[in-house]
Amino acid sequence: MPAKSPILPAFGRTAVLIGIIYLSLALMLTVLQRQFIYYPERASQDQLEQRAQRIGLEPWRGSDGQFHGWRSAGSGVPAAGIPVLVFHGNAGFALYREYFREALEPRLGPVHLLEYPGYGGREGRPSEGALVEAAEAALADLHAETGKTVILAGESLGTALAGVVAGRHPEKVAGLLLLTPIPDLAEVAAVHYPWLPVRWLMRDRYRGLEGLADHPGPAAFVIAGRDEIVPDRVSRRFYEAYEGRKRLWVQDGAGHNTLDLHPGAGWWDEVATFLRNDSR
Repeated sequence: MPAKSPILPAFGRTAVLIGIIYLSLALMLTVLQRQFIYYPERASQDQLEQRAQRIGLEPWRGSDGQFHGWRSAGSGVPAAGIPVLVFHGNAGFALYREYFREALEPRLGPVHLLEYPGYGGREGRPSEGALVEAAEAALADLHAETGKTVILAGESLGTALAGVVAGRHPEKVAGLLLLTPIPDLAEVAAVHYPWLPVRWLMRDRYRGLEGLADHPGPAAFVIAGRDEIVPDRVSRRFYEAYEGRKRLWVQDGAGHNTLDLHPGAGWWDEVATFLRNDSR
């Protein structure tokens, strides 16, 4: 009888060990996935209100007293103005996005910064369900308060959130401004974790492109040509697949966090003109 080869049993043990490691990593990333998506910064509401006051902002609350975020002190909507609702990215908190107010308020209308549950001083925990619910409530109150359709401005994760919300409430949305846009969060996750079946594992998908299927536009897309978080090809797919009225701006040398967001940058004028002329 020939001697048994030790190679096959050793190979089998190695394969089993690799499988165990793979499944353990997949399980860990599945359980902890929201810690890889959301990076909130916390502060007391008193601290945030003091900071807001220094830059001319005040708390924005709905008709029922619910805290939505921030807006310019004494904010109103001029007859020719279009209200703007900002959905920020996955890190920090809303008051870091003052540049939206400085850039868009003079060009379009009053800017409102949504704060996410679990960010800044807002109670709650971030998840897709929690963020969508907060965004829908803020949009409903802003639409009712002003009697106008609203431009949704998002950056990074906020672009996918804007797509979901606009798709659910097209009658309340005048147009979209999408900076470093994400069509579906699973597409970004697949870039960074190509060895995982992320489309099966992710609970928070934010299918922004799918949500916009029935939204006619306009939508302004601003892409970072050297984006290391949301690759250029992913953002371009969002633009190319979107069937509504659209325009594209590409900052070729910019990374995900190095777009030229200075309020005096000329592209803000172009975006505002496009959105103002094409909005309903």
